[in-house]
Amino acid sequence: IANNTITNSGLQGIFIQAFGSNQQEVLASSNTISGSGSQGIFVQAAEGARQKFTANGNTVSDSKGQGIFAQASGGTTQELAINNSTVDSTKVGSDGTGGQGIFVQSGNQAQQNVTVSGRTVSNSAGQGVFVQASGNGQQSLVANSNTVSNSAGQGIFVQAAGKTQQVVNIN
Repeated sequence: IANNTITNSGLQGIFIQAFGSNQQEVLASSNTISGSGSQGIFVQAAEGARQKFTANGNTVSDSKGQGIFAQASGGTTQELAINNSTVDSTKVGSDGTGGQGIFVQSGNQAQQNVTVSGRTVSNSAGQGVFVQASGNGQQSLVANSNTVSNSAGQGIFVQAAGKTQQVVNIN
């Protein structure tokens, strides 16, 4: 998915989903997404799927919800790389939730490996980056050379619950 301009979509600008025994590999690069009614980019793996998602050089702005939201659950394996992207001015959704620039969530026995590098997150109505793991999941996050500014909540918020194994490296 490359070199697209998506403006004022009713829900997500880009929605990517894998379920069951499926294997999915997606590269999204140089896309411009603005004014989404929900997440700018939504990536989800569930029910045992294997998913690899790479985002390079995307610009997401003025989303109601999260700029980029990645979720893994139900025994899935998800690999995410968010590189050299810009997320700006995320808003709280109409249901009162969201506002995070980047929200990464792992639960229910999922394995999630996330690398976020060289990105800028600014003017978030919630946390700039929110990383959450629960439900016996395994999650690793490597964050390198990022700029997070003007978040209404925390710049980077990392949370683990239950019997989760979480490894975080912020450089």
